[in-house]
Amino acid sequence: MRIARVALGAFVLLAIALNVSPQFAALDVAVSNWVTGHVVSVPLAWAIRGLGDPEVILLASAVLAVVVGRMRRSVVHGLVIPAAVGLCASASELIKVLVPSPRPPADPSHPWLHSSLLFHAFPSSHVAAIASLWGVAAVAAFVGRRFLGAALTVIALGVAIHALSNVVVFAHSVSDVVGGALLAIAVIAVVHVMLISVRPGMPRSRIDRLRLLRRPTSTG
Repeated sequence: MRIARVALGAFVLLAIALNVSPQFAALDVAVSNWVTGHVVSVPLAWAIRGLGDPEVILLASAVLAVVVGRMRRSVVHGLVIPAAVGLCASASELIKVLVPSPRPPADPSHPWLHSSLLFHAFPSSHVAAIASLWGVAAVAAFVGRRFLGAALTVIALGVAIHALSNVVVFAHSVSDVVGGALLAIAVIAVVHVMLISVRPGMPRSRIDRLRLLRRPTSTG
């Protein structure tokens, strides 16, 4: 739970800084403008951002729930994926209401960029949803196995690219996507703590045998 507490603490500090420090807000705008000033392909960025759309996340969470549940032979490991993603996405939307934050100014050469976007921006729901989806899926699939670290590293790289795409298309500032990532990290860490004690796929009889072996015997 230590990681979850650190992530939530950093999230709260970021939200406060954005609303009480004009200097921090100006730095956020400057960094975001630097990122958008090095745009390679806006259409490609929109395509990458689309991977975090609600309908895509909903479908992917359902598929991953089935796949991971069957792989681990555990209903809990499967259902935790859509549950955690729904919690993270709902929390991000609620926080947007509580912490109103405007989106970056749209590029004048692309006035259509904000045509379908809501005003509030912090934290990025797209980043929070896609990071929690794949992060929780990796934890559910590989908790207790040596592949978990490698899987989370690859996912972190993918989430960073997705977060960058949100900045490139002027949908979010850097602080928005960082906030979404921190929220997802907290959820992933909590799920990891919950699942670390679960041993799916082990027949009940084997569990009983292990308990008998570990039970201390009397010496007379």
